[in-house]
Order: sequence, then structure tokens, then C-alpha cells
Amino acid sequence: MSAMRTDRKNTEILFHFLLIAEALLLVAGFSYYMHCSWAEIVRRISIILTSVLLFLFVLEQESRRGLLLFPEKNVRRSGRLLYLLLLPVSAGLGFLPETAWPYPVIFTLLAILGGPLSAVCGGMGLLMMSVFLSSAAPGVFCLYFLAGVFSVMLFTDLEHAFSGFGSLLAQTLLTAFFLACLLFFYGGSGFTPERVVIPVSNLLINLILMVILVRRINLSCLEPRKKAYSRINDQTAPLMERCHDEAPDLYLRAIHVSHFTVRLGEYFGADPYLCKGGGYYSRLKSFPGAPDKEAELGGYMEKAGFPEELRSLVLREGSAPYETTEQMIVDLSNRLVDDILKLKDAGKDITALYPALVHHHLKELYLSDALGRLHISFSQFAGLEDVLLAEKKYLMIL
Repeated sequence: MSAMRTDRKNTEILFHFLLIAEALLLVAGFSYYMHCSWAEIVRRISIILTSVLLFLFVLEQESRRGLLLFPEKNVRRSGRLLYLLLLPVSAGLGFLPETAWPYPVIFTLLAILGGPLSAVCGGMGLLMMSVFLSSAAPGVFCLYFLAGVFSVMLFTDLEHAFSGFGSLLAQTLLTAFFLACLLFFYGGSGFTPERVVIPVSNLLINLILMVILVRRINLSCLEPRKKAYSRINDQTAPLMERCHDEAPDLYLRAIHVSHFTVRLGEYFGADPYLCKGGGYYSRLKSFPGAPDKEAELGGYMEKAGFPEELRSLVLREGSAPYETTEQMIVDLSNRLVDDILKLKDAGKDITALYPALVHHHLKELYLSDALGRLHISFSQFAGLEDVLLAEKKYLMIL
């Protein structure tokens, strides 16, 4: 196992070196071909290499913190491979008219095979490459950068961005607006029909590519994921049914935990499928027929059709510091439900004691170092108590 990790690490280092070397050769070679001064070549190399290193660093951080748009193992590798292929493409775009650059699509591709921040950083570096080699005005960079950032923001919502044409329409209209600004401010004097052909063609190609991309993501990633979760995130799923028949108390506990994880997931904007599945199966080791050894539990979940991120969440149950917001939500819900059920078994008035219980758990969570890796603001955490207190009526079901 350690030998495999070493080989993988060496492969990553080699790939990073290849990526940096490619960027260096492209910017230096084309700049020399364009008869730039040595001082200008060094400036360009410094800026492009810094942007490449920034992209690799941010992509690695997003992977470690669970911020990738699609958290499968091969996504980070695919994102770096895409960047390797896009570097020469961006260099080639520098020799095309500025109104023909398809950067909204490029930014979106980087977001899909990475995360929002790595897409912005990576797209910025590629765009700088094109601007350097075309000698375009700084305003051209600004317009395309804004168009790319808007595209990334429109297409990074797992639940809604790829489910309709709303985001496609908004992205197309924004791209049309930015191309019009580019044509008006940097297209030269005088208006001729020929000047409109390239930006209009660019807009149509952008729309076609985005439609293909959205459909591909729907068919290959989102729909299979939704189907996988619809099979297991159900009270009548095989594992839940067996638990209902053989361990009804554990079954009811899972239902209660899932209720809180869904509510908290909505508040934090977390993955709703993962939150619900985590609520049901976070204590899977206690389910009838499930192995209690962690080494066997992963294979057991894989056979049951658990998505990779849910398997990881279940295996990390109870560990701190939290790696993802969903892990924090599941752990907090588990602790809260455990104490509520203890009060109920002791014959205490749950409704009266619930506010103090919520305050105790949030204070304990705040004083611990478990939240250090999460992107949760003070205002979000402060509002968490109100969200939990709003569930007071649900205690009557308990």
C-alpha cells in the first residue's frame, strides 16, 4: 500500500513538472517568436508560471477540503489533464481575433473538473496566456475574466444548474453582453456587418458547446448519482427495511437523525443527498447484518451501492476535525438525537429541556477545534441555534 502511494505521489510530481515545463516552453517560445524583449519574456514567464502553480495549489486544497464539484477520485486528475491540454489551446487563441475566444466555456469546464476557485484561478492563467500572445488591451482580459467568473457561478450548483435551461439562457445572454462590449470598446472604429460575424459565431458555438456539456454532465454524473441515492435514501431500502424488522429502535433513531441532517443541510446549503444518507447510515455498524469492523464496512457499503462520498462520510463518523460541512451536520445531529432519546427514556420533559440541550451542544462544538477546516462564518454558526430551536415541534413525534 505504501509503495502504491509513493508511486502515485511520484506520478503527481512528474505531472506537475510536465505542466510547468509546458507553460514555460509555450510562453517563452511564442514570446521569442514575437520578438519580445528579454525583460518582457521574463515578466510573462513569471506571471504564467505563478498562475499555473496557483491553479495546482488551489485544486489540491479543494480536493482535500471536499470542495470539488464532483468529489470522485479521478476528478482532480482530470482537471489537471484538462489544464495540460488547454495551455496550448490558450496559446493558439492568442493568434485569433479577440471576439473568437471561447473563455466562458473554458472556465465552466475547469469548474466541472475541479471547483469554483480553481476554475477562476486556472481560467485566469489561460486567459493571460492568450492576452500576452495577442497583445490585447487590459480591458479585453477584464471582460473575458468577468464572463468566465459569471459562468462558473452559474454552473456550480449541483441541484439546479444542470437541471433546466435557466442557467444556459443566463450564461448565453451574459456572454452576448460581454462580446458586445468587446466589439464596441475594442473593435475599432466604424461598423461593418463583417465585424459582427465572428462574435455571433462565437456566441452560437458557446451555446452549442454548453448544451452538449450540460447534457453530458446530466447523463454521466448527476442522473446516476440521483438514482444511486434514490435507491438507498429511502425508508423502504433493503438495509432500512431489515433494520426496521430486526432493530426498530435503531430504525427510528436513523429516521430522527436524518430529519435533523436534512434541516441543517438546507440551512448550510450542503449536499442534500449526502446529508440524508448520512443521517440514515452514519451508525451503519450497528445495523443488523452489517460488519462492525471498519476494514470490512467499506466493501459492505460498496456492494450495497453507496456512492463514494457517502462511504467516506460513514467511515469518518465521529472523527474530528471535520473534513466537510456534511460530516459536521451528521455528527451534530447524532449527538443531539442521542441526548434527546436519553431524556425521553428517563421520563424527562424533552420540550422544556431542548433549548438548553441545543445551547450545550453548540457551545461544546464552538469551543472544540473540530470546525477549523470548514468554511462556516460566525453569522452562520450564530443562526444555527435558531434553526435547531425551530424543530421544537418535531420533538412531539419523538
